[in-house]
Amino acid sequence: RVAAALVLCLTCLPCAAAGLADGLLLYLPLDESSGPVASDRSATAASASVAGNAAWAPGDGAFGGALYLAGGRDGGISVAHDYGVLPEATIAAWVRVTDPPAPRWDYVLDTRDRDVAEEDGATYLGRDRDARLRYGDFAANADTYPRGQWTHIAIAVDSRASDLYVDGELVDTWDGGDINVGARLTLGNRHTFTDALHGALDDVALWDRKLNALDVLQIARRPVLPP
Repeated sequence: RVAAALVLCLTCLPCAAAGLADGLLLYLPLDESSGPVASDRSATAASASVAGNAAWAPGDGAFGGALYLAGGRDGGISVAHDYGVLPEATIAAWVRVTDPPAPRWDYVLDTRDRDVAEEDGATYLGRDRDARLRYGDFAANADTYPRGQWTHIAIAVDSRASDLYVDGELVDTWDGGDINVGARLTLGNRHTFTDALHGALDDVALWDRKLNALDVLQIARRPVLPP
C-alpha cells in the first residue's frame, strides 16, 4: 500500500505542475544574478525590464533569488506585453516588506497610467500608509500580513468576487470585475515609479483565470513551476 501511494504521489506531481501552467501569462522567478532583464518562464515570454537601482539578491528569495528595492524611486520592473482586459485573473507574488522610518506606500504591482485609470478597469495591489493591503478601492484590515519576512500574497478575481489570500489563506473578499492589465504592467512600484517596495519581490505570476483555494495554497508552498 505504501509503494502504491508513493507511485500515485509521484504521478500526480507533473499533473499539479501542468495545472498551474494552465492560463499562466507571466512567471518571473527573479532568480537572475545581474543585468537589466527578468526572464519570463511562461509561454508568453514577455520582455521584463528591471529599472532604477533595483538590486539582484541571488539565493536570498522565498525560492532561489529575489529583487531588492529600497522604496521611493528606487526602481522596479516594466513588463512590455499587452495582456488586454482579463475577465478572470490571478496575480501572485512573494514579498518581504520592511517598515520604513515614516509610513509610506509599498506597491506590489500597478496596471494604471495617466490615460487608463481605475474606472477603466486598471488597478493596483500594494500596502498603504496605514499598513493595509489595498487592491484598488478595496482595503483589508491593517496588519493582515507579517513584515520583515517572506509573505505570499495573491488576488484571484472574476466577475463575482476578488479574493485576497495571504500565505495561502483567504483573508478578505471584495467585489469582482474585469482587470484591464493592458500594456502597462509595473511590478514592485507604482506606474510613476515613485513608490517602490521597501523590501524585496520574488516569484511573480499572472494567470488569465481565477485560481481556486487549493491552487493558491500550492503556490504558497512551492514555486509556480519547477526550477
